[in-house]
Amino acid sequence: MIPDDPTKLIAVAIVGVGLVLLVASALLFFGSTGRKPSAENRIARRRRVLKAGRIEFNGNGIECIVRNISETGAAIEVASPIQCPLAFVLVIPSDASIKPCHVVWQRGKRIGVRFNAT
Repeated sequence: MIPDDPTKLIAVAIVGVGLVLLVASALLFFGSTGRKPSAENRIARRRRVLKAGRIEFNGNGIECIVRNISETGAAIEVASPIQCPLAFVLVIPSDASIKPCHVVWQRGKRIGVRFNAT
């Protein structure tokens, strides 16, 4: 239904543009789809795991859980993502693994990291 009054028509157009900008901003903020990368977009196949890990940076550490891992990256879960830096060393004691990495996505307490080239 299109309003007959030009003032109302302008108001409807402004609201419509505002909604489009709001959706576009949300897509940019949360990623293009709001989902984690799909298997087709990954360089290496990830396997599901449930391992204790530790995020180490500047002499500090945060406990985490490694949920899946590949040769190129991992998905981890932390109690509070606010404390997590953008680049750190992921330590997985059960594998004796020490991997410098950086954050590529974050959804709530889940964080996707890519291992840095060594």
